[in-house]
Amino acid sequence: MFYGKVRQKAEKTPVGKYLLLYLCEMIFCTTTFTNAMAQTLDVKHEAMHIVEQLPDNATWDDLMYSIYVRQAAEKGLEDSDAGRTIDIADVKRMFGIQSQTKR
Repeated sequence: MFYGKVRQKAEKTPVGKYLLLYLCEMIFCTTTFTNAMAQTLDVKHEAMHIVEQLPDNATWDDLMYSIYVRQAAEKGLEDSDAGRTIDIADVKRMFGIQSQTKR
């Protein structure tokens, strides 16, 4: 399994050990105790899925980027579900972007 190969290589270097500990904290730590078990299992499952989807020559940067993208997407979906959105026309006005007419 890819994860085992990465872990073996990571444990051989000080930086690798640090990154491994950092990723474990990101993956396994939760903010509330009441739903910690369910959340940890879900995060662990999703993290394993991310690792399995990486190519065999993936780097630590590839892994961290994949985790970041996943977290950003989840945060965006949570914001959308909670109604924390801005109309696209308002965003264009905020950034001074002219609306293009359809051809």
